[in-house]
Amino acid sequence: MIILKEDYGVRVNKRVITDKFIEIIKEADIRNLLKEGPNNIVTKINGKEITIRAFIKNDEVISLYGFMDLSNRKVNNKIYL
Repeated sequence: MIILKEDYGVRVNKRVITDKFIEIIKEADIRNLLKEGPNNIVTKINGKEITIRAFIKNDEVISLYGFMDLSNRKVNNKIYL
């Protein structure tokens, strides 16, 4: 099992983080906010700002990447949840 360490020393496994990202992407989809191509979703998890990047092709998530903090990358579809 891969263990990631948050900056407060709390141990969280990779699956829990991935499940939370998927939950957030589903919420964006329910609200019809996702578009084909790159999407940046800006939100908070446990009070921390995060950015989730999801690339959508043919209505499927092709790639998923998340990180703490806000992204300065310019994309056509920036979503705030």
